[in-house]
Amino acid sequence: MLINLLLVRLKLFLLQIEYVLFERHGAGGVNISSQYFDLLVKLKNDQEHLFSNIQRIEYQNLFSFIRYLPFLLIY
Repeated sequence: MLINLLLVRLKLFLLQIEYVLFERHGAGGVNISSQYFDLLVKLKNDQEHLFSNIQRIEYQNLFSFIRYLPFLLIY
């Protein structure tokens, strides 16, 4: 029962997302910051949530999850 409630709440939250933006650090040069990226989640009510300094090794798994959400725009 609890898992069903959590899944419903997650789905309601995901439906509020307008788009997701991935941004790489240090593009164009060799820099320690190129090992990290930011993820910006823009909601339909114009709120933005920025997740900063995510390790690059996490990118593929995160992108794979997000791209299967059919209602999201990914930039």
